[in-house]
This record gives sequence, C-alpha cells and structure tokens, in this order.
Amino acid sequence: MHSLDFLQKRPIGLRWWRQALCRAAVIALCALTAPLSFAADATAPDGASEGVVRVKLTQARVVVEAGKEKLVEAEVLKPGDVIEYRAVYTNTSKETVRDLMATLPVPEGLEYVARSARASDGVPAVQAATRDGKYGAEPLMVTEGAKKVPVPLGLYRALRWQVGAMAAGRSVTVSARARVPVPSPAGGSAPAVATPR
Repeated sequence: MHSLDFLQKRPIGLRWWRQALCRAAVIALCALTAPLSFAADATAPDGASEGVVRVKLTQARVVVEAGKEKLVEAEVLKPGDVIEYRAVYTNTSKETVRDLMATLPVPEGLEYVARSARASDGVPAVQAATRDGKYGAEPLMVTEGAKKVPVPLGLYRALRWQVGAMAAGRSVTVSARARVPVPSPAGGSAPAVATPR
C-alpha cells in the first residue's frame, strides 16, 4: 500500500520552485551521465561477465509545430515543458540474457505524464513506483480513510518493465514523459532552468 505520509504540508513560494527546478535539472543530468547498471538487472548467460546489457539514456523536449509533435534538444527547461526520457537496452553478448528488468527513473521535481510510458512490441505493461519502491500498475492508488484515490503524478519516481529473456544482439526501447510543474499564481513565476551539458 502506498502512503502519502512523507508529504510535508507547506506553502510553495518562488524560492521553493527555483530550488525544485534546479534539483530536477541536476538530477536529469546525473541520470544522463551516470552509469545505469541499476537499470539493467538481468541474469547473464553462463560464463559471461557482468555488463552484457548496455543502456543508453537520452532526454528531449517535446514541442508541437504545425500540429505535430517533435523532439528537440532539452537545453533550457521552463514551467510547463514536457521532457521525453528514452532508454535503449541492448544485449551485447552472444547469448540470451534472462530476467531483464528495464527501469526508467522519473527525476525528482518533475511530474510524470499519465499513460505516457511506452515500450517495444512484446514487452509487458509498465509498472510504476513512488519513493517507497513498491511497484504497481498505473495508476498507483493509495488508501485515504475508507476509499482509494490516485497517487499524485508528481510522486512517481520510477517506471519498470519486466522484459524477461532478450536474445543476443536484440534491443528493447522504453520511454516516458515528465512535465516541469507550473507554479501556482500565488508563488510567482519560476525562471527557466538551463540543463547542463
């Protein structure tokens, strides 16, 4: 069962939004540059060394031009922007890997876009988790009093797909989108955030 107990009730001002957006940009950069060994959980073929599954993570800003979506470089993020994160998992060994679990983090400070998770054909449906690490089907639900309510999308922190077996040389792609939150009018407008390269 998911719990919202860790949420702190406090007014959100301009300073808080600046800090949250800066944290999101830094975390997004770390997700792009840090080794993703945690995201490629799999049983390697007998006698194979670790690291037989290579993971490439990219991010792009989603824009609409002439009524069509287009992915562009995410150099600057501003409130309301939607970012698409995409991870490509490739089996670099000469044998099948088993029990592959593809994971895609949702950076802190960003809000997951509902039902935006996608995967290659044949990959089972996505599961989502908050900070508690308990995965479940989307939408995540929490019990409040006597009824179940959806967990706020801003609390989603990871998505995963149980790929299972992946043949030698095969690749699987997973993706999801997250939105930079728009501050409430009472908190003022948040500045654009440059994403470091």
